[in-house]
Amino acid sequence: MVEFLNHVLTLASLAMSLTMLGPGTLAAADPLVLERVEMRRLRNGWGLDGLAGPGVAKLAVEDCRFLGWDGLLVVEGMGAFDARVVDCQNGDHLGCCRMSDRGLLADVGQAGLGHRKATLILWK
Repeated sequence: MVEFLNHVLTLASLAMSLTMLGPGTLAAADPLVLERVEMRRLRNGWGLDGLAGPGVAKLAVEDCRFLGWDGLLVVEGMGAFDARVVDCQNGDHLGCCRMSDRGLLADVGQAGLGHRKATLILWK
């Protein structure tokens, strides 16, 4: 019985730390923009604790609470990709041009994923 309760508590804590964004459209960022942002944020201590690993889709999302979170990007017709939030929309855009107002889920560093519908599952 104790082992069962431990499993339930583990699953409950995992479920509480998951966040799902989307569905929405991915916008392709200009080449190397998110890589440069990631390096600048790391160098200056602006919300990241390390580099995204090789092959990980770098994302910029609307909500800065998710900066530095890892995730799984599920792209319609293409499959699932490891992802990391390396940038977010700053407060200057919150009036007229929020990503969600334009139907966008995130900017993505890999051009081949741009203009596709996706869902993002994030965890801290």
